[in-house]
Amino acid sequence: MKMNEDGKVLRYRIFRMRHHITLRELSEQAGVSQQRISQIELMECRLTVRTKVKLSTAMRNVLLRHEQLADTALTDFHNMYDQLFDAVKESEALSDE
Repeated sequence: MKMNEDGKVLRYRIFRMRHHITLRELSEQAGVSQQRISQIELMECRLTVRTKVKLSTAMRNVLLRHEQLADTALTDFHNMYDQLFDAVKESEALSDE
């Protein structure tokens, strides 16, 4: 394994961190271990074309998933806006989900 001694990392890592995407999410989507993704981001190992395609596809899928979750959360927020500061029993509120 080649160690990156000049402190450089792939832009992929910066993008992932900027958009709050975890190694776990990418690993599950790409079928590549978290450790391997980290090594690739830190330029500690070679990146094959096949893995590059897997990681690119995984990033896109995770971003789409985040967007869907954000849309759902915003819809829920708008639907509950007038009730957000009402008192309820936690057990009742959780059973609404």
